[in-house]
Amino acid sequence: MANHLITLIFWLIGSTSYAQSYSECIQLGDNNLTSKNYQEAIRLYSKSISIDSSQSEAYLRLGQAYLYSEKDKEAIENFDKAIKLNPTDPNIYFLRAQSLGFLNDKYGALADYAKAIELDTNYVEAYVSRAYVFLSLGILDGAFVFFTKAIKKDPNQRPDVYFSRGYCYQNSKAYSQALDDYSQAIRLKPNYADAYLNSGNCQVELNNSDTALKFYEKALAINPNDWKIFSGMGHAYFYKNEIDKACESWKKSLELRSPIAQEYIDKNCAKNSAK
Repeated sequence: MANHLITLIFWLIGSTSYAQSYSECIQLGDNNLTSKNYQEAIRLYSKSISIDSSQSEAYLRLGQAYLYSEKDKEAIENFDKAIKLNPTDPNIYFLRAQSLGFLNDKYGALADYAKAIELDTNYVEAYVSRAYVFLSLGILDGAFVFFTKAIKKDPNQRPDVYFSRGYCYQNSKAYSQALDDYSQAIRLKPNYADAYLNSGNCQVELNNSDTALKFYEKALAINPNDWKIFSGMGHAYFYKNEIDKACESWKKSLELRSPIAQEYIDKNCAKNSAK
């Protein structure tokens, strides 16, 4: 009886030490991950797996450390293992989608973001990330749908989310709605040069050249060397029938290496060039 009691005591001591060792490795790994010491985090998470390979969190964290250190193949291997152990954790699918995206497997990334959303319908960042993959594929309808879902779930979005949905609106010629989103992006980020630029372009399309020029001026104050701004100004002046100013703007755009300005100059400024 005494021998059995001693054995039990040693087993309990060993079990407690085992659990603490695994937890300590995870905690220390988390500390190093936060401080961007990814190699040390990888070592610690790997050690935690050598202690207990049945825990999905260790594979998840190891995959995350590989992801942040730009080793996406290794990251995916560990996310795969984490999913086998815990197929209902949306975070694993979300992180694997990021690695798949970095490896240019965009449709694989779309599938994983969709799975993350299926498992957690309030996973706003998964909606946003899925929208950006659609945007990168040129599938603007899909991008619009998921930007909108993200905004509905949480209106306190980053300015780039509103800007990107505005771009989708603009592409579909819904200029007023695009302007609303660009306005929100500017409210959140007052120095958002591209939002001013695109607002100007929308105003040109709505035949509001004077308003467009005000937006272009604000964009220029932030980014004075963007040929796209001068190109837009050229169109605004052209529609105001101020041809000299339009040509000056297109020529400045050309100086800044615009690939399209020469076409506008040849078509509309020949007489001005001849003077």
